[in-house]
Amino acid sequence: MAGHFRSCLAVKCDASQLTRAIDAVSNSMRNDPRDQILVQEFAEDVRVSGVVFTRQPGTGAPYYILEYDDETGATDIVTSGRRSCKREIIARVALGRLMLSETAVKAFALTRELEDLFGQGPLDVEFAITRAGVPVLLQVRRLPACPSSRISVRRHSILLRQLAGQIAEFSKPVRGLAGSRTVLGQMPDWNPAELLGPHPRPLAVSLFQALIGRRAWRVARAGMGYKEVAAQPLIRLLAGRPFVDVRNSFNSLLPAGVSVLTEELLADAWISRLCLHPHLHDKVEFEIVQTVYDFCFEANHRSWYPGLLRPSAYQEYRRRLIDLTRQCVRLNGSLARALRRVSILNRRSEEAVRAQAVSLGPLRLLLRQCHELGSLPFAVTARHAFIAEVLLRSLVSRGAWEPARLSAFRNSLHSPAREVGKALAEVRAGRLSVALFNSRFGHLRPSSFDIRSSRYDQSLELFEADPHPGVLLERTSREFALSFSERRSIDELSGEAGFRFDAEELLEYCRGAIQGREYAKFVFSRNLSDALELIARWGETCGLSRDDLSFLTLKSLSGTNREHVEQVEHRRRQYQDDETVRLPQLIIGPQDVYRIVEGHTAPNFVTTLRTEGSPACVGPGDTISPPALRGKIVLIESADPGFDWIFGERIEGLITKYGGSNSHMAIRCAEMSLPAAIGVGEPLFEALAVSPRIELSCGEGTVRGLYV
Repeated sequence: MAGHFRSCLAVKCDASQLTRAIDAVSNSMRNDPRDQILVQEFAEDVRVSGVVFTRQPGTGAPYYILEYDDETGATDIVTSGRRSCKREIIARVALGRLMLSETAVKAFALTRELEDLFGQGPLDVEFAITRAGVPVLLQVRRLPACPSSRISVRRHSILLRQLAGQIAEFSKPVRGLAGSRTVLGQMPDWNPAELLGPHPRPLAVSLFQALIGRRAWRVARAGMGYKEVAAQPLIRLLAGRPFVDVRNSFNSLLPAGVSVLTEELLADAWISRLCLHPHLHDKVEFEIVQTVYDFCFEANHRSWYPGLLRPSAYQEYRRRLIDLTRQCVRLNGSLARALRRVSILNRRSEEAVRAQAVSLGPLRLLLRQCHELGSLPFAVTARHAFIAEVLLRSLVSRGAWEPARLSAFRNSLHSPAREVGKALAEVRAGRLSVALFNSRFGHLRPSSFDIRSSRYDQSLELFEADPHPGVLLERTSREFALSFSERRSIDELSGEAGFRFDAEELLEYCRGAIQGREYAKFVFSRNLSDALELIARWGETCGLSRDDLSFLTLKSLSGTNREHVEQVEHRRRQYQDDETVRLPQLIIGPQDVYRIVEGHTAPNFVTTLRTEGSPACVGPGDTISPPALRGKIVLIESADPGFDWIFGERIEGLITKYGGSNSHMAIRCAEMSLPAAIGVGEPLFEALAVSPRIELSCGEGTVRGLYV
């Protein structure tokens, strides 16, 4: 019952006031004769306050979790959850050999003393540290509902040592790759934390690798004028979690044709800047890597990388990027070719939808089509969408547009998300049949790569009648036209950069790139969804549930039934062991497996609107019926396009734990003028999820829980 009973603070130590305070606390209790009242000295002049857990809540894994506030001087900031605080997660095995902050040293010294007194069971320690540096124990209790860890400290130590070795191996120099080291991240580039979730099952990972991670990501970029990165993986798995190998990613974003020395200097500079500014890990294309010659290129390069390149090398790099940008913005170039291939897949997918095979025979063909005509051109359109976004933002930075005009342009775009919302409103109002809806959108699922996630055509609760249909019809797109002064300003910037396209051509390209990415993802996800259903039907004939199948891989599907069962059990146990491992979203070196330091996050705010409402949490596979979300601010861990159904609800705003400023969900919210905070990070997300109400003020760049 933590926090349930009344507390009286700063009580004067005379008999009458002490008596009144004790009576007030007693009156808030349940008249249980076993209840006790604690009288303790009031902590004054507090510099730091916080909480230490001696086990990982939820798993019981052997970590110390330190959360603290060293800014306000209050003693209840962490326990009340009123704001995001700092957090350090330290493996028990490494506590004695890490360099820690003064706050951590004092907090853990107090904690270890308490463990000596009470034993090694899980404890919840609430503490303060005065400005004189004196630690004060406010409360200690058994950590409630903390399970016994399925893994010993020794076994956990072995796992962490193996992970540290993997990270060190990945970071060694590689022939043909620029960059003396690498870092690993869940949010840069393809953002696997958003697409797959922070800890996906093996089948989801193997599908992503087959369709995108092994080949499509690098082949697409090489065909657009970037460096060809031969046979290098995009994704590294650490404790079952997908991390982007940032060096490989950054190499694929170098323009083809620059000298080897220039490649080395740029790759190392990009990685160093990311290490110095880790909060930019979900904004690398906008704040770290210059992947295109935008209208702020020269100013940004001077600011971010002063003196990095010799004048001749800089001019070569600049010229290569200008040529690349010209080729990409051509209206009959690689973007148009990619979209033509997607249209071919769209026609073929209609045949695949009708196929109801229960064998794995058609699976190879389905995935081959999905790769060549779906995920490969999708990778091309995704890169074009980032190029478009960089160019558009630089127009604002150079003053050719006001920020509101960029929002108006985004709101003029059309995508499948808008169509899903409209069609769902029509179904609930009785103006469109469920069958027609499913023929277009039934293949969508909230987690596109997860076989356990239900498709729209398997979620009858989506179609329950809505007494207030069409809420997002109010947020309809509007036609966008440039003013004379805007057209002139953009033309001047284009001429200054040496481009051959004018303002109208640039906007036509940007519109096609952003809309094309959403269309390509929509189409290729149909083949992916059909492949998952084919695997599910085959699994039924083998006695394997969807949960069982999620622990297999594409390669292991070809085994015998006995081998399937053995592999499922083995991978299930491995997955449970991996669940006991905590890793940061950005791994700079091997030492990061032992200590995770989380500071304030930098969410990506969409629109400049403000809204307020109570939170509604949506799980990875949820399709909540309309009344559950109406008027709420929706919280989703990682929202891919399969969550488009929420845009048919009367929601006030959206908050995601993972996601970048140009992620699918950010684009959708911008298109619909829906206030959103994308990628707020774990501590803030968890605090918001339990707050009574949320204030989301995108224009001010703030999101916070309201407790009064």
